[in-house]
Amino acid sequence: MRSPCRIYLTGGASAVLLGWQDRSPFLKSSGPVTSFHFDVYSQTLAKVQRWHLEDSLDVESMVRGGFVGLQWLLELFESIEDALYRFPAVDPPTFRHRVEELVASGPPAQ
Repeated sequence: MRSPCRIYLTGGASAVLLGWQDRSPFLKSSGPVTSFHFDVYSQTLAKVQRWHLEDSLDVESMVRGGFVGLQWLLELFESIEDALYRFPAVDPPTFRHRVEELVASGPPAQ
């Protein structure tokens, strides 16, 4: 059984994204250890929340590469938005604004 996936936000806060198991594809097995890719939507939301220069470049690359659908990203954000009050280091309106700006800008030009 796989352990829960959490999106880590500023200050060690975390929120669980529904369906993370389906978005964490198998990578490899080595003896008793099985590895999976970390859910790209969890990674993307964590990067959007933090939003350092390197994070913005990573997000652009994930969107351009087709790994992240912007509408689905917004829906996943909305699924955790009501729980963000539990994380004092996260400003929900700013976080929402960043996600909405990303979705409105569309995929980066190739």
